[in-house]
Amino acid sequence: MRGGTQSLLPLPVRWQGSGEVFASYSPRAGGLGDISLALPPKTPPGTYEATVVLPDGEHPLVLEVEPWPRLSFHPRFVSVSGGATTAAVTALNEGNASIAIPSGGDVALYEQDEDVFERALRGERKEGERLIDRIVEGFAGTFSGTMRVTVESGDGPLAADDARELTLTLNFLAGLKPDTSYDGAWNFDGGSLAITVRTTKEETTP
Repeated sequence: MRGGTQSLLPLPVRWQGSGEVFASYSPRAGGLGDISLALPPKTPPGTYEATVVLPDGEHPLVLEVEPWPRLSFHPRFVSVSGGATTAAVTALNEGNASIAIPSGGDVALYEQDEDVFERALRGERKEGERLIDRIVEGFAGTFSGTMRVTVESGDGPLAADDARELTLTLNFLAGLKPDTSYDGAWNFDGGSLAITVRTTKEETTP
């Protein structure tokens, strides 16, 4: 902050939305300053008119609230074994706008390899090669194919602050190694569900 350290001044704010807005003013040199605002976290997206009261009087503000998609799952990840199987999870919309839960999607599966990081650290790097590039290349080598996830029930729009149970069908790949674990994630706009697949010792997936 220019001109030395100064205390933040709390400011009263009136606005169109619901809930309390916290605002503060940080003075700077030359009579200028910065205004910081904190809106309620579940404020819906849109444009809001507001009025802030500064020492020299009232000043109008226009607040633009962007969509903030954030979906959490309970349990946080799914662990399955065998062939095609079902799983149930609860989706909770913790963002400020509706999230469209798709009817399904593809999941890239990667064979679990705890030595990827160690090989990246110990391996000889080429000139200009970054460590992160070696790690990404190592994980790419464990790619084992794509698994299909189908939402049997619970797909569609999920409003902010709502929860819904999803029933998923996971169709495993043919040719996975026996007695091996694979990791993947079902990703879509606003959400990501971690999935672990474990094949049995006796047979691979059909």
